[in-house]
Amino acid sequence: MSSKPIGIFDSGVGGLTVLKEINRLMPNEGFVYFGDTANNPYGDKNSDALLGYGRSIINFLISQNVKAVLIACGTSSATVYDRLKSEYRIPVADVICPAVDAVSMYLKKPIGVIATESTVSSGVFEKKIIEKYPEAIVRSVACPLFVQLIEEGWAKKSVTRIVAESYLEAFGEKKIGSLVMGCTHYPLIVDVLTEILPDVPLIDMAEPAVNYLQKILGDPSEKKCEIKKFFVSGDEKKFSKLAGNIMGIKIKANKVVI
Repeated sequence: MSSKPIGIFDSGVGGLTVLKEINRLMPNEGFVYFGDTANNPYGDKNSDALLGYGRSIINFLISQNVKAVLIACGTSSATVYDRLKSEYRIPVADVICPAVDAVSMYLKKPIGVIATESTVSSGVFEKKIIEKYPEAIVRSVACPLFVQLIEEGWAKKSVTRIVAESYLEAFGEKKIGSLVMGCTHYPLIVDVLTEILPDVPLIDMAEPAVNYLQKILGDPSEKKCEIKKFFVSGDEKKFSKLAGNIMGIKIKANKVVI
């Protein structure tokens, strides 16, 4: 496997949940992470805007000599992944397709999905899950405020719990057997979600996505790549502080206008 870094992008800090899995499962890999904080949130953007953001970011990541790009954003994966994948020679992976395989052990009961407005509107989870598992029942709920709350650093504040209770009420009468966190930001409030739905297994897209990335890239690199860079399109100080808290390390992000 090439010792070049892996490119990763998200609208903000959500993709760090995927980066953590890369660090855990692929410890020799370096990375170039891009958080498009100037355009965050992505959940209320149309596909034309998301396609433009995606192209600009991937072009920037390619300029950083990455060997592959992981779209660590549920919204971009849901709306523009197929287009972006077809436009580049380097491998481009998403977080939704691999997550579909992860629901296979939960087919006896309805599968819940929480995601951004754009992802839910796209119907991508229902389509891909039912294509693979025709017997599956999928129920999706849009949770548009979660990303903003997390990006503000309010994951542990009471307002996030109140908002989550309101969103998850939709699953109250329609019992679900599992819940897909269809946005990479959402694992950052996993404690809140678990408290509200204590008996429902939560499916995180990060580990399946990284497993899929490993298959694409082939044998693990024997030589450790030391490249570990963070870039943002918005406030680099705000991102660095929040990202540092999430990753448990000191982070210094650089601002790039794309």
